[in-house]
Amino acid sequence: MRGLTFAIPRAWEFPTISTAAFADWAMGWEEGGMQQLGSVGTGVFIGGGYYPVLRWNFSWTTSDFRSFATRPRTQFLIGFNF
Repeated sequence: MRGLTFAIPRAWEFPTISTAAFADWAMGWEEGGMQQLGSVGTGVFIGGGYYPVLRWNFSWTTSDFRSFATRPRTQFLIGFNF
């Protein structure tokens, strides 16, 4: 069973709230040479299927995976899963 349902006075189901954890890493070229970039974070999302997804992500950027930004970068998105 997914989701919370109230049946008074009639069935009404709340959408499922889901979370995700992620990490990414990339190499880039700048005038000074190769540069490492990355981030780690988490996200909360609700909706999906026939309905748009409301997603709120929090990510901390890093260049070496030893030190991270002190404040997270936040993103709020509305879209569809594909």
